[in-house]
Amino acid sequence: MNTEDYIKACSSLEDVINKGISLLQDNESLSEALKLFKYADAKGNSDGSYWLGVAFQEQKSFEEALMYYNKAAQNGNSRAENRIALMYARGLGVQKDVSQAFMWLERAAKHHSLQGICNLAGMYWYGCGIEINKELALGLWRFAAQNDVQKAVQMLEIVNENVDG
Repeated sequence: MNTEDYIKACSSLEDVINKGISLLQDNESLSEALKLFKYADAKGNSDGSYWLGVAFQEQKSFEEALMYYNKAAQNGNSRAENRIALMYARGLGVQKDVSQAFMWLERAAKHHSLQGICNLAGMYWYGCGIEINKELALGLWRFAAQNDVQKAVQMLEIVNENVDG
């Protein structure tokens, strides 16, 4: 079934997004995934914008990725806010700017992004652009770990080993 027929057969934009995600994992189907995400994006779906950002970031088209992440973030997509923060933290498609990274992570955390909360904890732990606050970092990691964020679980294990050992 071609992309246009698949879109017509879908009962929701969520179905379109899910099909695009599965196609994105198969590099040979990237163009089909992009069509599905662009369709959802054109309908105003922030997940469509977010996944376009993911697809472009994976292709190292950072400026396009940032454009779609910003569009998703403007529509309240906390995963996009977290991705924007990571782009600023790493200098991907933008000048490296830890204050911008921190601002975007705070925004993602306020919008309930568990990954954003976990990443914000790291900034507090290591003092990246802000004053070190290990107590707050531990609290954020504990919250994220309680919500099954594996990175937070791993970070708690690491810091506990350093304290114990």
